[in-house]
Amino acid sequence: MIQYLRSETKGRPGEMNPRRWERLKAVFADAMERDTTRERTAFIYATCADDTTLRLEAESMVLQAEAILSEADDPFEACADQAAVTLRQSDASQIGKRMGAYEIVREIGRGGMGTVYLAARADGQFEKQVAIKLLKRGTDTDDVLRRFSAERHILARLDHPNIARLLDAGTTDDGLPYFVMEYVAGEPVTRFLLHNPLSLRERLELFLKICAAVEVAHRSHIIHRDLKAKNILVTEQ
Repeated sequence: MIQYLRSETKGRPGEMNPRRWERLKAVFADAMERDTTRERTAFIYATCADDTTLRLEAESMVLQAEAILSEADDPFEACADQAAVTLRQSDASQIGKRMGAYEIVREIGRGGMGTVYLAARADGQFEKQVAIKLLKRGTDTDDVLRRFSAERHILARLDHPNIARLLDAGTTDDGLPYFVMEYVAGEPVTRFLLHNPLSLRERLELFLKICAAVEVAHRSHIIHRDLKAKNILVTEQ
C-alpha cells in the first residue's frame, strides 16, 4: 500500500516570528533526513529558493546538528529521533481535537508540508479509523495552499487497491486545510522483509505489486518524488 502523503514573508536577520520558526523547523527536519552534507545543502538551497536569510538559518542549524552527531556515541537514527521529539514537543498538540466527523487519536508521521494523524470516527454513526493529513501552521502560504489542494485532487484521481484512498477533506476552525485518507495498518516494506523471510519469488511478487501501484500514478502523469520504504506499507493481507 503506497501512501501519497506529501511565499514565506521574509524576515530581517535575527527576526524569528512564529510563522518563520515553523518554516525553519520544517526545512531543518527534512534536510536532516538526507544522508550527506552535500544532499542536505542541496535540499536547503532548492527549498529556500531566494530566501537567503532562511537558507543561512537552516544551514547553521544543520552544521550544528552535524557537529553534535560527529561527537555522539549514539547512531544517527537515535540522534534524528531525539531531534524529532524536540520538534514535536514545541508544537501544539492536536490530540483529542475534532476534525469533521473524526477525533485525533495520535500522530503517525510528519513531513515538510504537514502532519499525519490517526483519527477515529466520533459522531457515533459507525466505527472507523482514518489517517488525517493536516497542513502545518506557518507553512500556509498561497503557494503551499495551492500544492496542498493539488495533492487532494491527485489523491481523488488515483483508484487502485494498493494506493491509499482519499475519503474526505475539510478545513479546521482556525483555517488550516486537511484531508482524510484510508488508514493503512501495516509496516514499512523493508522492516516487513527483515521480520519475514520471504523466498526470492515472494519478494519479486511483492515488488511487482509496488510497481503496479506506481504505474497507475505514472499513467495519470503523477510522480511521487518521495517514494521510500516508510511510504510503502505491507499489511497482513
